[in-house]
Amino acid sequence: MTRILLTGMSGVGKSAVLQRLASDGILCVDLDDGWMYDAGGEPMINLPVVHRFIQAHPNESIVFAGCAMNQRKLEVDCTVLLTATPTLMKARIEQRDNPFGKDEPTWQKILEDKTQFEPVLIASSDVVIDTEQPLEQTVAQIKEILTAGH
Repeated sequence: MTRILLTGMSGVGKSAVLQRLASDGILCVDLDDGWMYDAGGEPMINLPVVHRFIQAHPNESIVFAGCAMNQRKLEVDCTVLLTATPTLMKARIEQRDNPFGKDEPTWQKILEDKTQFEPVLIASSDVVIDTEQPLEQTVAQIKEILTAGH
């Protein structure tokens, strides 16, 4: 079974991809929904909890989504970086229900993180997908990775 981490800055489409995959019956986990803890202002994945979840689902592929400083320690077969232009990211953030990134200071932090950390994420990812393309194309690419077992 294949384990994938979808990562990237806020607004690149992680949640939309995850929702579509889940609607197709794929086991999906949004790490922002109770799977992280705060470590001095930085979100960190609760690795022991995620590890127990993986062990509880040995015969299922799992797609995780999130972005944290310790994500390289997550036991996955493939890390997929989703990326988009700041213009598209801002439009997506403005349209979603989640308030994160809608205020100017947080948006500026997202932009700074994109400049500073996205190159690091690119270097440490197995696959990079530009989500400027239609959602269905991105979902199809993720499904291909799941099928191939990366």
